[in-house]
Amino acid sequence: SQGSGRDDCDIVGDVFMWGEGIGSGVLGGGVHRVDSTTSAKMDSLFPKALKSALTLDVQYMAWGGRHAALVTRHGDVFSWGEEFGGRLGHGLHADIPYPQRVEALANNIVEFVACGEYHTCAVTLSGDLYT
Repeated sequence: SQGSGRDDCDIVGDVFMWGEGIGSGVLGGGVHRVDSTTSAKMDSLFPKALKSALTLDVQYMAWGGRHAALVTRHGDVFSWGEEFGGRLGHGLHADIPYPQRVEALANNIVEFVACGEYHTCAVTLSGDLYT
């Protein structure tokens, strides 16, 4: 898993991403259409802002192969991207194109998240591990 944390830098306000984005919304833009077909691949050659319905005060981010997760300074977890096997934690069987709060962790203060290829883990302030 790759992430940016307190020791790397503090990310506040706007989050920018670029590079190869495979899967629904890993770059925060959802799937895009080419003619009448839908493509699940979206690349960004230049930095683009992460789109979200909420203003997120981001403390920590992690990226899997086809999904991403972030932790806000208040300890809330948001995830988005390709849903497969519950890796987003929303209890839905649908891809999520933009950051959505993980309600199952709402009663916890989360410090860190990690994303693997097919899973996501979160560690709370009290040291509990959620997978």
